[in-house]
Amino acid sequence: MPRKTAAAPKHADPRPLVEKPLHRAGTGRGAHRTVTVNLAESPLSWLHARGHLTDRQLLAGEEVARAH
Repeated sequence: MPRKTAAAPKHADPRPLVEKPLHRAGTGRGAHRTVTVNLAESPLSWLHARGHLTDRQLLAGEEVARAH
């Protein structure tokens, strides 16, 4: 009987995603968990998309980032 395999996605994900270890503060031990990070997404836009920054704060932060 033929074995079923998962179908390959039609389109590859264009986002540059990487797995990063999540270390526990103060323990000095190895990573127990990982997080997926999109390298193309700015931390400011991530915070804004989740309601942690207002539009005004996002614009101000982007202006400061461009100045440096």
